[in-house]
Amino acid sequence: MMTTANTNRFIVAPTNLFLYLAYASALTLFLFYIDEGYYSFAWMSEPGAWFVFSLYNLFFLIVLLLIDAFTFRKIFGIQKGLVSLAIGFLINFILVITLFIS
Repeated sequence: MMTTANTNRFIVAPTNLFLYLAYASALTLFLFYIDEGYYSFAWMSEPGAWFVFSLYNLFFLIVLLLIDAFTFRKIFGIQKGLVSLAIGFLINFILVITLFIS
C-alpha cells in the first residue's frame, strides 16, 4: 500500500486566508472605531493611527494563522477556516477584554 505524506498541511488555503484577513481587519476596525476614534472614524485621517492599525491587524492575523497551523490537522478547506475563526474569536475576545480591563 502506498501512502503519500500531506506536505501542504501548514499552507493556508486561499479561501481561509481571505477569511482570516477579513476577520482581522473587521475586528481591528471595530476596536479602532471604539477606542481611537471615540465612536467615529476620525482616526483615519491620522497617518500614525494607520501604523498602529497595521500592527493590530498583523497581530490578530498571526494569531489566526497559528491556530490554523497547529490545530485540527485532519480537517481541511473551509471547515478548518471556520473552526479556526471560532477559536480565534474566543482567544481574541479574551485578549481584548483583558486589555480593556487593565
